[in-house]
Amino acid sequence: MRKITCILAVFFVLISCSSTEDSQTAQNQISPPSWIQGTWMQTSGNASSGIGYKFSSDNICSILLTTQNCYKEMMETYKNTGAKTSTSESVKTDTEYKFSLTVQGTTTELHFKKVDSKTIYLVAGNINTPLTKQ
Repeated sequence: MRKITCILAVFFVLISCSSTEDSQTAQNQISPPSWIQGTWMQTSGNASSGIGYKFSSDNICSILLTTQNCYKEMMETYKNTGAKTSTSESVKTDTEYKFSLTVQGTTTELHFKKVDSKTIYLVAGNINTPLTKQ
């Protein structure tokens, strides 16, 4: 009876671990819509401010001058430390995209609205910051 109990306990632990990994993998996806893919920068007059975002089919990178911080790599780094991460793409339409990354209970949210093929807004509350496609 003890052997059966031990075997069942190990079995349930293995099942619960693989299920968690599967759901965590499914949640940690980044897939921006095609209209937003490319590099978008905040401009002042005709010059770039050095602040913006770069979108690919499976990643989002924030740009500050010459430094890029990419969410896909950040999630991999957090995963390697054992931190719990999840992503959400709560709005993904032809004119709007909302992405959020949660790490250990702290959420970073990005919200973008398409104005036209060359301009999008980074939406933060009531403030719309225009970004221009490069």
